[in-house]
Amino acid sequence: MRSLWRSAYAIADANGAAVGSIHEENPWVKVLDDLMEAIPFGDALGGLFFNPAYLVDLRGQTVLRLQKRRSVFESAFRLEKLGDFTEEETLLLASVVMMILLERDRG
Repeated sequence: MRSLWRSAYAIADANGAAVGSIHEENPWVKVLDDLMEAIPFGDALGGLFFNPAYLVDLRGQTVLRLQKRRSVFESAFRLEKLGDFTEEETLLLASVVMMILLERDRG
């Protein structure tokens, strides 16, 4: 079921233990973006004004920030490194890519 307020994803290691999460930085941006999609041609204009950002937390520390860039027809993202994570780099990047694909399918 699609959430109108906030998206959150859990990051699990190979053993299935939760090691982190991905969540929206500001849920109001998502609400406004979803409302714009309900208007004809509003989704194209919403991409210029409402660009959600996501924070990736690893063991209680924010290590990555992913933000959708302004665009009319396509989605491009910018990934910023905010903290140190050397051992879990592959896990975090794979989680971010999966989250992007899921969010793209949602709209």
